[in-house]
Amino acid sequence: YMISENAFNALGYEYLGENRIDEAVAVFEMNARAFPESSNPWDSLGEGYAARGEIDRAITAYKKSVELDPSNTNGVVQLERLEASKQDGS
Repeated sequence: YMISENAFNALGYEYLGENRIDEAVAVFEMNARAFPESSNPWDSLGEGYAARGEIDRAITAYKKSVELDPSNTNGVVQLERLEASKQDGS
């Protein structure tokens, strides 16, 4: 079966909305592997990692997202927020 990038993402966000964070991250990871040159899966993966409290991994995913699409304002904002929280020790 071929599942689209958007279908992967929708499933991941469905899990995230149900607070099934580990499942969401697993789906976002699959999406990033399936579509490694697309910014959106990396952005979503960053959100999943952040929700799981994995700040360093979230930063790495958001950096990849912004590298692939420098106009990704959400990725830029989230990177700034995460890096600031890491500097604050929160």
